[in-house]
Amino acid sequence: MEESIPFPSAEGGFYSRGKDDANKVQDAIDNGKKIVDDLRENPPRFEIPQIKIPKIERIQIPEIKLPDLPEFEIPEFKIPELQDKDKPIPDPKIDKPKPIPVSKSLERQLRDLELSECGSISFGISYVTKRIGEYFDEKTRSFQQIEIPSSLDEVMSLHLAWASKQELDTSGISTLAWLESGGATGSIYNENLGNNVTYRAYQGIGNAIRADGSPGIRGYPNYYASQSIIEVTGLTTKTAINSILNSFTFNGRTPEVYRLDVSNSSNKNCPLGKPPPLPDPPPDPPPPDEDCDCMAKCCPDIDYRKIKAFIDEAISKLDLVAAIPISWQIRNEGNRPQLVIQCAEENGVDKEGNKKYKSAKYPISVPHWDGSPGDKISLPSYIKGNYEGIYTLSDNSKVTINAQNEIECKRILNAIKPHISKKYLKDAYFKGGLIVRDEPIKESRVKPRYGRYFKNGQKNNKPDWRVDFK
Repeated sequence: MEESIPFPSAEGGFYSRGKDDANKVQDAIDNGKKIVDDLRENPPRFEIPQIKIPKIERIQIPEIKLPDLPEFEIPEFKIPELQDKDKPIPDPKIDKPKPIPVSKSLERQLRDLELSECGSISFGISYVTKRIGEYFDEKTRSFQQIEIPSSLDEVMSLHLAWASKQELDTSGISTLAWLESGGATGSIYNENLGNNVTYRAYQGIGNAIRADGSPGIRGYPNYYASQSIIEVTGLTTKTAINSILNSFTFNGRTPEVYRLDVSNSSNKNCPLGKPPPLPDPPPDPPPPDEDCDCMAKCCPDIDYRKIKAFIDEAISKLDLVAAIPISWQIRNEGNRPQLVIQCAEENGVDKEGNKKYKSAKYPISVPHWDGSPGDKISLPSYIKGNYEGIYTLSDNSKVTINAQNEIECKRILNAIKPHISKKYLKDAYFKGGLIVRDEPIKESRVKPRYGRYFKNGQKNNKPDWRVDFK
């Protein structure tokens, strides 16, 4: 016996609704299958629309007729004939290349020019320093100066301005004379940079001025310029010279070159300069005109060579050697009284056996000469040469003598000293050394012949009186 289980009415409602929804889904599926089957049996057809381009008719361009040009005749052209057929046609003017001028800077000449054809080479260098103060260094327990670089132009402009204010003659003040007025220290050393690049250095004393341009080093600021002479002993090519100059560079500073000397500047391949051309020899006298009827129409028979020989002989007998007073620029002004002694080279003997002399062209300047034109003074002869002796007086003026050696130098100096004012001999001192030059001084015996006295030194280059030596 089956027994039915009753269920609530709400549950029956849900059951009925779910059955209806399932039927709807089944109907939708069946309907979709029919649509797919219909599309398979009757696929859709699509037509691509065709674009029709309108027909454009070509524009008719009207025909243009050019106007007729008038006819003309080209005139006939003829090349003109030369008026003077025999006259040569000049060549066209061609500008020749101009040579590059030689730089006035001595450093640029050393660096840029090939001086190996100029013989031996030496040059002077200088470092210029401006001292602006000093400080105490705890490490060295000493005072150290505060220095900055300066230049020779700055120093010389200050010194010349000071000399002008003092109404001094500035014509004799030059960079070379100012730097080398202190003389040499005697310190010489040789340097070898390799590859036969060698040189010899001669250390000088240098010079100094104060801030106002006056000589001296007391007070700050002041300027000091060192001085050295460099003699090239190895290769003298441009590369070697540049190597030597570069060897003096330190802390970015290079020295200034203030002098340049070569032994053979007249060589045709030396770029530093050429000697002036020799004048043409005088022409031979014209032959006499045998067909001439009168002397007025004939050329006179003049022998120009005899005239020149006569003039040369007359000039050789004149005393054309100038005596010029010098200045000592370190202390005081340079216009001090001085006697310029003129020495002449011995030149054999005459018929009577008396010594003959050449022109008196070797000077010795003696400051503070204590004498008069009527004095009878005998100064000995000596052998001049490459030993330079400097006798410095108490006011820093100097007697400079170039002799063969120290003995010869002091021999003539001792003969001169008694004629110098005694008050300037106190604390005077002597120093000397062998000076090496591009062209060494010829060693020969010379004799003081006479002296010219300048009371005011360089203020007046005309001597006040003359004294002759026995």
